Amino acid sequence: MDGGRLVILKNIFFLSTVLIIQNLQGQDLLQSKILEQNPKYFNFSPDSRKFDEIKKLKSQKSNDGSSFYKEVTSKEFSNSIIQIDANFADIILDRKIIFPSKDGNKVAMMMEERLITSSYIDDDISQYWDSTIAGYFEIQEPEKKYINETIEIKHPDWQTALKLNTTTAYSFNLTYDNQPIKLYTGYAQNNDTIRNRRGAIRNIRKGKKYAFTVMIPTDDKKNTSISDVSGVKIGRGFLREYLRSDIGKYIENDTWETYSKNPDFTIANYSSVWFDIKDEDDPNAYIQTFSVISAFFLNMYGVPGIGDVTFTKLDDDTIAIALGMNDDCSVNIAVDIDKWNKATYLEKYHIMFHELGHDIFNLRHSDGLRLMATNQFNIESEEELGEMIFEMLYHVVRNYDVVGINSTSFICEDRQ
Repeated sequence: MDGGRLVILKNIFFLSTVLIIQNLQGQDLLQSKILEQNPKYFNFSPDSRKFDEIKKLKSQKSNDGSSFYKEVTSKEFSNSIIQIDANFADIILDRKIIFPSKDGNKVAMMMEERLITSSYIDDDISQYWDSTIAGYFEIQEPEKKYINETIEIKHPDWQTALKLNTTTAYSFNLTYDNQPIKLYTGYAQNNDTIRNRRGAIRNIRKGKKYAFTVMIPTDDKKNTSISDVSGVKIGRGFLREYLRSDIGKYIENDTWETYSKNPDFTIANYSSVWFDIKDEDDPNAYIQTFSVISAFFLNMYGVPGIGDVTFTKLDDDTIAIALGMNDDCSVNIAVDIDKWNKATYLEKYHIMFHELGHDIFNLRHSDGLRLMATNQFNIESEEELGEMIFEMLYHVVRNYDVVGINSTSFICEDRQ
């Protein structure tokens, strides 16, 4: 890298940091009254969140196994705000900002930014952020849209507001880690003030757009979840067991090598890709995920990706029943609608994969598999559920002819 470019990049990093601090501390921010008598906070401390974010950023890998981010650094300002910067190839800066409570022991608000730092790159930041916004639209329609509007976001603990000069932005009422939040996301643009050598303002022009997300805890009202509808931890548990096992003896070498050649990359990048449930309330979404996992990781091409789901009333504590067990021509699950609506995301994931083990593979409670032992939910973590799912599919691959397009087990006789 030539010296001129290095100086430009350093100046951009410095200016972006200064703009954030000015937004937080500047005298131009409007004072507002504290409307909440009992302010809400996230269920983790600033320091624990800091190290969790650093760990996640450092664990992300590129296709060749190298770290996705060239550098991950953190700093803490005098007002206890924690800032974490992750630099990708001197082009993109991902920044996490953690706002503490007054006493510094809780997290009052969190912000994420992405900006293009190189002056040699003219790419529109929307190329790197539209997919993030689209993900929120898949969960819920926005509460409000902002166009060329300055929005002020304030937690009751803060005497000043975070002011964002948005070009296009949206607000959502969602849930993060089972906590209701107000989420703002979109694009903002600050003014660049050009001064002469004497410090006088020579010109004011629009700076580069940057993408942002701000999350602030709200009341106890149940909202649609953004983190509950995620299979990342389930996928992590599944993939760790997959990579430790000797599954390569039973499936095609190409598949095994694809996912085992770079374990860190596989776990970091595929945990959410293949294990996410797009709509946690739709039982068929779990059937589709079950089919995808079976095909991509275990070459089971005969697993149906859709089934018949009947909403009904079931006795006792039963949430669902596999009506299609021992019938290889159908996937038919009966679901108690009232119990289903009250169940957590993890409970739904568990019960659907349990019933699909019955329905698709005709597995029984007595087969010695943890996932099939009982349909009563008793799981300590998402990772454990992922391990149990792999244990079940591994058992099927080892004991039945289910791998490849010419497999014979569980074939519907009506299709022969």
